[in-house]
Amino acid sequence: MASIKQKTDSKGRTVYQVQASDGRGHRVYRTFRPEPTWSAKTTQRELRKFAAQLENDLKGGRVLIRGERQEEARRAAAKAAKVQTFAQYTERVWLPQKRASSARNTMRVYESALRLHILPALGPSLLGEITPPMLTALFYNVQAEGYAEATQELVWIITGAIFEAAVQDGLLEHDPMKKARRPAASKDTKIERQELAYTADELQAIFQAIQREPLTWRALVLLLASTGIRRGEAAGLQWDCVNFDTGEITIRRNLQPCKGGTYTTTPKPAENGPSWFRPMCWTCCASFARSNRSPCGGYLPGHTAPNP
Repeated sequence: MASIKQKTDSKGRTVYQVQASDGRGHRVYRTFRPEPTWSAKTTQRELRKFAAQLENDLKGGRVLIRGERQEEARRAAAKAAKVQTFAQYTERVWLPQKRASSARNTMRVYESALRLHILPALGPSLLGEITPPMLTALFYNVQAEGYAEATQELVWIITGAIFEAAVQDGLLEHDPMKKARRPAASKDTKIERQELAYTADELQAIFQAIQREPLTWRALVLLLASTGIRRGEAAGLQWDCVNFDTGEITIRRNLQPCKGGTYTTTPKPAENGPSWFRPMCWTCCASFARSNRSPCGGYLPGHTAPNP
């Protein structure tokens, strides 16, 4: 029998995760989204029908588990092995394999970088005719157009991954990325980064200005300034993250905006694990203690404040 779990999506709507098994160790998960106009009785009836159909489809071989989807992607890659242009290989071979093993948000980032930067420059060219100077020109053009270093890094990584896969698939004997040159960070960028840090006088001016603001905003600004945590990590704080005895906060969540609301991820840096600690100034402790709301969670502009 299928198992059903009730959950809430990023927009706050109730959805159901349905897990079905074929009795041989194969499991699949699907999400059931009821219509907003349905009554509770109708929702439960349609949910049971959805779960039963999923179970029947799995047992009848009409539903692919994750491993089978990846194998199907590999077979499609082999079938498309005769493609020649960079765009054809990327769209028919590389992207399907990435979609089978990557998160949707990751794929949106990759597809955007391909559409805006990589395919316009390399798409029409034959794979075997793309040279290291052509790749070097692509990377320097992205820098010259003023894109952030993170974007330049992303273009480098995606392009390298595509050519590495093409070599593994036997379409290329040598990887042209190995001889391509990557631009160094410009001096202008380095100067800009130095200017992003507030001076002691600027921080003092900010602290004086927030004295006229509500307590919630004073606590948030003091927290950001005294700990150096990211704004998403501050927005993800809840009361279970604050230890008044030791004056520490535990970073467990990173709240990020997305279309239609927010979603929660694990904090950075990943090597520190899913949670890590930061000492908190006692002014922040006092501000939190006087507040009758959650410390910072949800108070960034555009976010919904949680209940106390």
